[in-house]
Amino acid sequence: MTMQESSQRISLRQVLNAFVLITATPLCLQLHASEESVLTLHPHAGVLTSGNIKDFGQDKGFGLGIGYQFNEKWAIEFVKQHASSTLKESGKSNIDIENWYIDALYHLNGNDDLTPYASAGYGAIDYAVEGAANDDGNVYNVGMGLKHALSKFTDLRAELRTFRSTDSVYAGTITKLGFQHRFGGKTKSPTPVERGDDDRDGVLNSADRCRAPLTIPK
Repeated sequence: MTMQESSQRISLRQVLNAFVLITATPLCLQLHASEESVLTLHPHAGVLTSGNIKDFGQDKGFGLGIGYQFNEKWAIEFVKQHASSTLKESGKSNIDIENWYIDALYHLNGNDDLTPYASAGYGAIDYAVEGAANDDGNVYNVGMGLKHALSKFTDLRAELRTFRSTDSVYAGTITKLGFQHRFGGKTKSPTPVERGDDDRDGVLNSADRCRAPLTIPK
């Protein structure tokens, strides 16, 4: 087994451990699905900036997030992103960057239109430089975001996150903008309103505190 294969196995084990830790908190807080539980899909585009690598330019890319929202506060999400970068010396797009991570999201108090949230997670990043060996590392990240409701099931979502590799070789920020669509979830059945007027006093049954049957004198 090569050193690279050993490193990949260790990375996988670390990521699986991180996944268990990240998902344990919301799962313990929410032991069963609530009426707000939904699956989420988050296509997005953005810019990745490698702050501690001087030769790299800004990396424009795109990605997709698939998540599960347990309730109005907690959610988890798996995100895969791809970006292309340039070496400032050549100006050519000769670097491919693959980035993926698993996040826990906590939604803060907002209103019907705007919902801020905080996130934290763990994953991996891989730099493929043309004419050189690939380099990768495990990374952790923290971020803040904002969701703007466009409809009952779709949000416009903006986010800024910072990341750093566990060996501190890679660090930077990711700024992204995209949409989030929700699937599934339970809806509360409306409470039936009693419309009748049994005693014919002009007050509906639902609001009548004295529902005596109408007595017609003989």
